[in-house]
Amino acid sequence: MKKTLLITTDFPPTIGGVANYYKNIVDHLPSEKISVMTNDKNKLLTSLPIWPKWLPSFWNIWSTIRKEKIEMLLVGQILPLGTVAWLLHKITKTPYIVMTHAMDVTFPQKYPRKKWLMKKILARADKVTTVSRFTEQQLKTLMTGSDRAKIEVIYPCPNLRIRDYNEQLCAGISAKYVKPDTKIILSVGRIVERKGFDAMIEALAKMNKEYPNFNYLLVGEGEYKKKLQKMLTMPAYEAISNKIKFVGKVPDNELACYFKLCDVFAMPSRRLSTEDVEGFGIVYLEANLFGKPVIGGDSGGIRDAVKDGQTGFLVDPTDTNMIAEATLKLLTDPERAQKIGFAGQERVLKEFTWKHQTAKLEKLLS
Repeated sequence: MKKTLLITTDFPPTIGGVANYYKNIVDHLPSEKISVMTNDKNKLLTSLPIWPKWLPSFWNIWSTIRKEKIEMLLVGQILPLGTVAWLLHKITKTPYIVMTHAMDVTFPQKYPRKKWLMKKILARADKVTTVSRFTEQQLKTLMTGSDRAKIEVIYPCPNLRIRDYNEQLCAGISAKYVKPDTKIILSVGRIVERKGFDAMIEALAKMNKEYPNFNYLLVGEGEYKKKLQKMLTMPAYEAISNKIKFVGKVPDNELACYFKLCDVFAMPSRRLSTEDVEGFGIVYLEANLFGKPVIGGDSGGIRDAVKDGQTGFLVDPTDTNMIAEATLKLLTDPERAQKIGFAGQERVLKEFTWKHQTAKLEKLLS
């Protein structure tokens, strides 16, 4: 593997899925061959009122290339850091690989200048990685001919240690939410419009007439929570308002308990007009790790995370009747639900490990 420098504005202690993705990638590459430059002390993006914001990164990266004898740049953000890698390549001939996710590819395409710049950056890149077949197709609209063959899908993977839980802690959480003959439906994620929590609640209101014995737990926080709470004050949701539990954000050791106690994991995420979309959906794999069947919105990269009819169900995230029907199928047929959940668990352990996925990147870096 070539001596590589990862440049990224998303890396721990920054919190988020992209930061965790890069941390896991780095942890599974040879430590003597990979180093990381983050925005610590504004090394990449300046906080001063100057333009372009990435100006400090140009000098800092160039200096590091020379000092550490860097042979390859791994670019964490196509914009703006891809611009720096592209310009440095013209001067130093240092090859680079661009890593992409979802909205970083879809959103900038609304702006002609950014779209033009992305095309230039991708055309000069040695390779381009992304997190799903959906984002691969989005990239192909920016690339032509043989350049499209440069794309490699490197999936995000769940942390297998998430399955470690404290029995006593889980028993206490279970006693709080699980009642006799009551099934648990779970969602985990930031409470934002894209996740489709409102559609899930509407679907449960329809399902309630046929199957009233459930609690729906929402684990997470976000600005959309107030809208959901207001929604539950409407007459149409009066019958289920006491069954919707906003759990809030929980630590990892508690999160395992929620996955363990649920019967179905459901989150019908959708693509918004702003191009906000799920690039992949690692939370579905986390639920599968616990042997739980999942329901996901058929949008963005979720099709890669959920195998329809095998590890869960893909639903039209705008069709609340379809969401209700899928949920009902899993709740009323526990044998089928268990079979689907176990198939999901087997798939995760076989295909979605960091060792397996990072090996693909290490090959590109060689």
